[in-house]
Amino acid sequence: MEFTQALLIRILAAAILLGLAVFVHEAGHFMVAKLKKVRVEKFSLGFGPRLAGFRKGDTEYVLSLIPLGGYIKMAGEEPGAGEGRPDEFFTKGPGSRIKIVLAGPLMNILLAYLLTVTVLATGIAIPQYPNIAGTPSRELEEIGFSSGDRIVMIDGRKTQDWENIVHAVRDFSEEKKNATVKIERNGEEIIFEDVSLRALAGISPYIPPKVGEVITGTPAHEAGLKAGDVILSINGEPIDDWTRMQRKVAASADRELTFRFRRDEKTFEVEITPVDIMGDGQAIIGVSADTPDHRVERYG
Repeated sequence: MEFTQALLIRILAAAILLGLAVFVHEAGHFMVAKLKKVRVEKFSLGFGPRLAGFRKGDTEYVLSLIPLGGYIKMAGEEPGAGEGRPDEFFTKGPGSRIKIVLAGPLMNILLAYLLTVTVLATGIAIPQYPNIAGTPSRELEEIGFSSGDRIVMIDGRKTQDWENIVHAVRDFSEEKKNATVKIERNGEEIIFEDVSLRALAGISPYIPPKVGEVITGTPAHEAGLKAGDVILSINGEPIDDWTRMQRKVAASADRELTFRFRRDEKTFEVEITPVDIMGDGQAIIGVSADTPDHRVERYG
């Protein structure tokens, strides 16, 4: 039940964000229409049945039931519907009408700009992953990459953490398709020649298969998993990083899996059936990884 409530809260949050975008759009039309002396008969916050409202001047301001944006109704906004009065939309010149129409999308652009500036100035949390690779793609696995490899150099550039790896792959991808990659494995250095930068860009950092959070009401919660549990295997297949576990779970909708995990030096087994709640073919059990430390990056 609580998981369903959490999902509904996310849907409501998305609806509010969409509503804000639509409301700002309509507010743009409204302000320029007023500036151009077009009579606005109604400005509604939301759609559907009227909940409350008041009239000021020629405009009725309304709060409606469905909070998905809003709308304005201008006098004579439908071709042929007006009476030819000077305060109607279609009696205004083409320049004024164009400005009223463009004001909506321009307000959306302004909103996006202000939100972006606010987020960047507040700061973005960037995970501090070490330079250790997680489960590689099939392409990288075929040439010898393995989970737990420490990527120490790409085409002569040292990579001391995962952010270095991301930047190196991005920079070199602008010039070529392949690169030489040096890794460390069990204290030994291994060099791979002509590694596809596209494939390398798709590799994930190593994340231990340790549970950071369990969402209430999900299959993992009902099975008894807790934060701090370390997943050891699924159906007998060893799990050495979080990515491998995610892939196994995602491909197992409505199929019971046996999870073996460690908690406080003791080992347990539980049966968990992943569910595809979004209908996108990607099943989940309702857990998130134990995330590493973050640094906050702020931009001017």
